[in-house]
Formats: sequence, structure tokens, C-alpha cells
Amino acid sequence: MSDRHGSKHRQRNDAQRPAPGATGLTQGQSESDSGGTEVDKNPTPDESVETSIVYSKFENLTLPPNSNTDEIVSETSSTQLVSTESQSQNTELGLSNEEEQQNTSKELKVSGSEEKTELDRCAICMDDCIEPKQLDKCDHTFCTACIDQYFKAVKPQCPCCFTIYGNIRGNQPENGTMKYIVTKHRLPGYEKNSNGTIRISYYFPNGIQDERHPSPGARYHGTSRDAYLPDNKEGREILELLQKAFEFRQVFTVGQSRTTGCDNVVTWNDIHHKTSYNGGTENFGYPDDTYLNRVRQELAAKGIIMFTADKIDDSGVWLGDITSAENIQALDDNKISHILTILDYEPRNIDKNRTYLFIHAEDFQSTDLLTSEFEKCFQFIDKAIEQGHQVLIHCHAGVSRSATIAAMYLMRKYSLTREQAIEKLINKRRYWSVLPNDSFLRQLDLFHQMNYKVDIENEFYKEFQKNRFDLKSSTDNDASILILTDENEKEYKCRNCHIKLFANNDIQKHEKELGIPCNDQTQIFTFFLDWIDEIFTNPHGTINCPNCKISLGEYSLKGLRCHCHQWIKPAFIFQCQLIE
Repeated sequence: MSDRHGSKHRQRNDAQRPAPGATGLTQGQSESDSGGTEVDKNPTPDESVETSIVYSKFENLTLPPNSNTDEIVSETSSTQLVSTESQSQNTELGLSNEEEQQNTSKELKVSGSEEKTELDRCAICMDDCIEPKQLDKCDHTFCTACIDQYFKAVKPQCPCCFTIYGNIRGNQPENGTMKYIVTKHRLPGYEKNSNGTIRISYYFPNGIQDERHPSPGARYHGTSRDAYLPDNKEGREILELLQKAFEFRQVFTVGQSRTTGCDNVVTWNDIHHKTSYNGGTENFGYPDDTYLNRVRQELAAKGIIMFTADKIDDSGVWLGDITSAENIQALDDNKISHILTILDYEPRNIDKNRTYLFIHAEDFQSTDLLTSEFEKCFQFIDKAIEQGHQVLIHCHAGVSRSATIAAMYLMRKYSLTREQAIEKLINKRRYWSVLPNDSFLRQLDLFHQMNYKVDIENEFYKEFQKNRFDLKSSTDNDASILILTDENEKEYKCRNCHIKLFANNDIQKHEKELGIPCNDQTQIFTFFLDWIDEIFTNPHGTINCPNCKISLGEYSLKGLRCHCHQWIKPAFIFQCQLIE
């Protein structure tokens, strides 16, 4: 290795190291004390383990590089060639030679062009990359020595875009407790949409600081704190996330209190809590409409995200979305080793310790799920279950394509009707709904009529194929879209240059639940605006002001999830603090 990464140069100026980002104290949030953290390096798995990936379908497919998520980063060289499944994997699935030829692979070049650009520079040492490593989620590249030391000494988080790699373990004292009770009293602002109040009680006795704390060997003063959440669906989700954060020792730390100025005390660690029952934001209490969204984002910044998959069958079949398929820790916790991916784009974050089957499918009315390709789904699931494995079925949002395949699986296994299978799925799901599009519902009925198999000679099947492309498209969104207009044509402008961006009738409003409109006040969804020309070059990206070019939000033609959990497709989101 070059002398540049010798011991002399390991002492880098902090000013050269991009800060990993910290959650500041904003108006309306409770006081939060912070302290240093140390990261546990994940053990390296057996290098002999190889990823088993089966790509199924129709087009040239680019296989992402094998990524060792336990090591956090994937090693790359100037050019890396990655191969796909072997002939033995096709044999396992019972594929014919013709089908095997459809499962294509393609070379992947991962290091960029030969010409030196800013992409060849390491953002940590600010010099040319030596032995480059490319992070598998965000594709940022650094010197191997730089990023390894950064993950070890700072946190497992990309220093450029702050993407989390693994769970960040904090230095919260180990002798604390977290308990909660539910009362019938409702919090201000949640009188009509909660069953009561969740009161969380934290307790830490006095103790001795260890090597992870500011003054090892010195005593620290403990604390006891109460915090409040509404007892409703979202409040219980936040409670589950806080319990996970407490398990990873991230809720508290040892340091200086921001309110009292005292040193060596147990204090909050940048995850804000409502410590008062009422009094509004000025007194760290309720009502506060945006608090639950804010704390969810703070938890996500620490790598604590909700595992949104649900076990739909006791044999070991799960149903989830793209985030559940990328939540390595939760997959490990639930012993999920096989993943059935149903997407219209190639999966990126491949874990070498898992087996994948990728099916290419759009969430369109014209999409046919009753092809022979989808017989492979059932073979994949059945073989995994027979071998004692757990299987995750997922698409992007987890409510339409993957829900349809899951329903088909249950229909065939238990001889169910479409209605019975959908009801079974709904009863198993905790967070998301089950919303196959109209065409998929018809296909489920047809699947039942054909006795749970694809019969191309069946008259109903022939009629379906004849009319498939004539199906009238309703909405591609998972949410129910309400197009509401305002007669006064209220205008929304860029807060920086004051140019008009859109009017009130351009806003795409939706329902949080059936009959309950989403009232998120932090962001606005719009329909497509003709000045957003970035979509013609990229399917997702940043929305920039057409005049001053500052960032105003983001868009994705594949859709984004609102804070109320509804999936909007396509999505054009403006942040309220950036417009007027």
C-alpha cells in the first residue's frame, strides 16, 4: 500500500473529513443531549459462501456486484466482471435449455472511465483513490484504508450521502431499562384517532464510565425520563423503532446536558422525545402534527427502520416491500434466506449469503402474471420451504405485484378463492394494505377458474389474453387519488427567487386511510409539471427551481411513499420549507 496511507497520514485534519451529519435542535423539539459513539465492526463471513442469484426473464439483465454486507463495503478493482447463475441453479429450478437461455447475464464495469475525474477522488483524504472500494448501496468510492478507518472510528455511514451500512451501535449505558404502559387518556391532537396514550419510562442508575465514554473510569449520574406517544398505528410503530434503538444503545449517551450544562450525566442522544403530555411544541408536548414524522427520520438516520414484512404463512413465507428486502439485520433476525423479487428494475443490494429469484414485471393493467415464468415462483418457494428456509416475496411497495403472487401461492396451497386469499393476507399484514390492481384481481379469479394452474387452452384464459391490452387503466397509485381544485387558484412559489412553481389545482392529494385525507404539512405531492425536464434523462432525481436552480424536492417515476405510508406513483414532492 502507498506511504500515503501510512501511520503518519492516518492523523487527518477533521476539517477535511465530511461530517456524517447530526440532528440539530429545532423549535418545537425536546432538548436532546449528544455524546460520542463507537462502532462495532461486523465480523467477516466465510468467503467461500457464494450468492445464489437466478435472473428470470426477457431482457438483458445487468447483475450487480456481489456485496459483502457484513463487511459493509464491496471490494472493486478498475474493472470487475460479475457472472450470474450456474447451470446447476437452473437444473434445481427444473428449467429447460430454452428457458435457461432466457436467463441472461451481462458484464458490469464498476469503476467508471479510465480518465481521471472527481469520481476517482476519495472524499475522505481528498486525493486519488488507492485500492478503491465502492459502497454497495450508494456507489460512492473511497480508498480502502480511508473508508475502513472511517467506519471503524466514526460510524458505518457514507460520509458523502449519509447512507447507513448496518446498524450503528451507540454508547448508551448497559444498565438502563425501558418500559411502557398504555393509558386511556388521549393526547391533545389525537382525541379522535387514537385509543389512548403510550407512556414510556426510561431509567438509568448511577454508574462508571467505560472506554466508550468521555471520561473512562469516572462516575456518571443516572436519570429517569418519561415520554409520550399516541396509542394508534403510527405511535406503535414509533414505539417499536424506539425499542430497537434502545437495544442498539442509541437513545441515550453519557456527556454534557444541554439544559443544565452538567458533565458526566446520562442524556438524550439526538432522538427527540415528547417529555410533556401537553403544552404544545414550546413545552416539548402535544399537539405537534409533525413530531412522529420527525422522530421517524431521526431513527432512520441511525439505521433504525421498520421491518415492514409480515409472515403470511406459518410454513415460512413472508410478504414485504423493497425496504424489507434490503434490511439485512431484520432478514437475519427472522432467518429469511430466500428472496423472491418482482420488480420492473434490477435489484441492486444483493446479499451474498442469500438466494434470490428475480422476476421482471410492471405494475400495469396490461401485465400478465399468469405466464409460465411465474410457475418458477412457486417452485422457488416450495423448494426453499422443503429445505427448511424462510422466503420473502416482495415488489417495490409490497401491495400489488408481490401481494398477487402471494395470494396465488395461498390459493394453490389451500384451495382458496380470490376473496379468501386476499382476506388471509389482510389479516396477516400489520402496516401496509393489500391492493392488487384491477387486472391482477381478474387474474386471481381466472387462476381459480383454471384450478390453480395456467391452461393456455382454457376459454377464459384465451378471452383474457385477447382483452388484456384493452383493459382501461385506472390509477397506478397504491393510494386513492383525490383531485381537488381551489377556485382561487392559489400559487406556490420558490422561497428563494419567488418564481411561480405550481398552482393549487396541480396538487395531488390522497387519502391516508379510507375516507381520511392525508394532512402532512411537511411536503406537497404534485402532478407532473411541464418545467420538470429532468424526468426525460433520469427516472428519479432532484426537483430544481427552473430559475435559481436550488433544490426544492425530489421525484421518482417509480413512485415514493408519503409520510402517511401511502405509495404515490409517479411522485413529485416539494418540501414545504423551500416554497411559499
